[in-house]
Amino acid sequence: MNRIALFVGIVGGVAWQTLPLYPPECVPVTGASEVFCNRLWTPALAAMLVGAIGLWSLHRPFVSRAAKGRLLVITIGFALMTAGNLLEYWFAFELDHRTGIGGPIRGALWMTVLAGWLTVLVGAFVTGVILFRSRMPNRWLGLAFVLPLPLTFAFASLGPNAMGIPVGLLAILIGVHGLASRRSTAAAAARP
Repeated sequence: MNRIALFVGIVGGVAWQTLPLYPPECVPVTGASEVFCNRLWTPALAAMLVGAIGLWSLHRPFVSRAAKGRLLVITIGFALMTAGNLLEYWFAFELDHRTGIGGPIRGALWMTVLAGWLTVLVGAFVTGVILFRSRMPNRWLGLAFVLPLPLTFAFASLGPNAMGIPVGLLAILIGVHGLASRRSTAAAAARP
């Protein structure tokens, strides 16, 4: 089951990367196109969440409580992003985000997405620093987890669409790492 979840996470990361390219109806932004185009985020975010859950559940029996916590922080971040986007663009989309009760509600939901985004990036950064400083043979993986946070700031100068690239790459990394480490954790579990 974890293998499927990790593969779904990779698909979500790839889908997230392609969102700025598709569909052409999203430019110029209108009220209807904003809802439609932001609804496209939900399946990609949900798939990335599934991948993070897959990695967390794969490593849960084999890693320390601190390592489980770091992976759980990343998973919670993806859950916040998914929930905020789902609730805003599938349920609260008819509320006007400029006036009345819609402003605070939709604002809070968008802030949930941003809080999740930051949680994913900070969780990955801390995980990466600890992995990089460890004596594990795959220390390079720590660098791969550290990079999404500074890359997000670097890509911000390229525009809002580019800011999402590191999060999608992180989801792909999580899936690939999980699929690669799945064999080693299964072998470790089988040892007496």
